[in-house]
Amino acid sequence: MAFQMFPMRSDPKKFKMLANGRMTEIEFRQKTESELYDTIAIPAATTLTNNRYEFFRDIQGKTDIDTNISSSRKLLSGTKMQIFFVGIYFPVSAGNILALSDDTKKIMDSGLLTVKVNDTEIAKGQLYRFPIGYGLQGCTTRNDTELYHLGVPSTAAIRPMIVDQWIESTNDISAWIEFPTRTWDAAYVAPLTTVHHHVRLVLKGLMWK
Repeated sequence: MAFQMFPMRSDPKKFKMLANGRMTEIEFRQKTESELYDTIAIPAATTLTNNRYEFFRDIQGKTDIDTNISSSRKLLSGTKMQIFFVGIYFPVSAGNILALSDDTKKIMDSGLLTVKVNDTEIAKGQLYRFPIGYGLQGCTTRNDTELYHLGVPSTAAIRPMIVDQWIESTNDISAWIEFPTRTWDAAYVAPLTTVHHHVRLVLKGLMWK
């Protein structure tokens, strides 16, 4: 089948295609591999049980090192995203405060992540279910500070979504970590952090306008 394409002066991304005597308008859009991410802070000496920490909501004062959204719970106007996976990253420091591996273990094994688009859950589960493939690996002689990460720091550790999720700037994106109590376990002691920690949620995929 022979066809011809003609660029449209009004929009460089749009073309008219003539094929079999029929004229069709088509559009090409640049898609960029990207991430949507935000960071929460868990203070020192915090009893985690029954606390809830929200991502993508409290962004005032944050810069690109901690979040890349400029409007609470929204993509940039006109932006769309195809999400491939959801990951949790535990930074090894919060500024000058080095994370303690004991705290990281408590957060990871006690935390429950929920991610929603509008009112639809697209991901939910214990934090260990969301390895990200980022982080450090190695040894240290410092007490209680071994390099601890969720999953091997390799793309092989990434757990892709079974079905890609699609979002756009009109959607409401919400996500949080909560720490439910375990009343069924009589010997259970609520986890308590020692130092200040950061936790980062990363939604990875393709983004375009």
